[in-house]
Amino acid sequence: MSALPFHVPAAEAPFVMLSGAAEHGRQLRVMFDTGDATPFIVIVGRRAAAAAGARPTGEAEVVIRGTAGGAPARFSPARMPSFRLGPIAFSDVSTGVSDAVDKVSDQVPVRVDAVVGQVFALSRVVSLDYRTHQVDFDAAPGPPAAALPMTIAPKRPLSLVSAMIDGRGPFSMVVDTGAVLTLLSPEAARRAGVSAAGRYVTFGGAGGTRSHGRAARARVQIGSADWPAADVVVTDILGVVAEESGAQVDGVLGADLFGHGRLVIDYPGRRLWIDRGR
Repeated sequence: MSALPFHVPAAEAPFVMLSGAAEHGRQLRVMFDTGDATPFIVIVGRRAAAAAGARPTGEAEVVIRGTAGGAPARFSPARMPSFRLGPIAFSDVSTGVSDAVDKVSDQVPVRVDAVVGQVFALSRVVSLDYRTHQVDFDAAPGPPAAALPMTIAPKRPLSLVSAMIDGRGPFSMVVDTGAVLTLLSPEAARRAGVSAAGRYVTFGGAGGTRSHGRAARARVQIGSADWPAADVVVTDILGVVAEESGAQVDGVLGADLFGHGRLVIDYPGRRLWIDRGR
């Protein structure tokens, strides 16, 4: 499969934005978000749902707590007649319709119509090259000797890797290309010796704009990838994320860490490779 070009909205919001299409060639601006652990192949904003041909199934609403922004994200099950992302095409597509997508769209400098994440990618090897702005959903794995083990949380399929924080750990961290910030739980910050006394930070996501924490600096190491002075936010939203996913979650590795290098995720093989770039 040929790599697909993606667009980054802004340096401070290094999201992976792709061009997709729904029924009758309706163009959709699609975010690839490894932190999307909903049970749908694609989620569509309520503002784009009608034009995308999303038709409600009448099934019970799916509610996910622990999303950045302070409020639960709600998804109405639907089906889309078709969805295409480059050469990848689906028909009769499992879809969640949600204003969570619209909330994200309102917080970034580009329109976001739809999101694809874990369910879309779980059978694939995905390469995200932020230097060339290309994503390949049929990539070759990296060298086995350099692979980092990855686990998938059992209840909500988040991708988890081990990281060292200020030389302590390991800590279980979510790989989330849809998160602007790198987050730590207060307990993880305490164990790592990271001060949570920095400036007050308010941040948003699919749940709106009301999450908050304290800014800090920490050394983050994932295998041989090393960020000596990464910006992190210490926040208490991660306890709910852990409860929802059924796994230990000490923090979130955001796109601010990956946005200058290359990330390869072998979902079937449960491993990844990180080239942090500059």
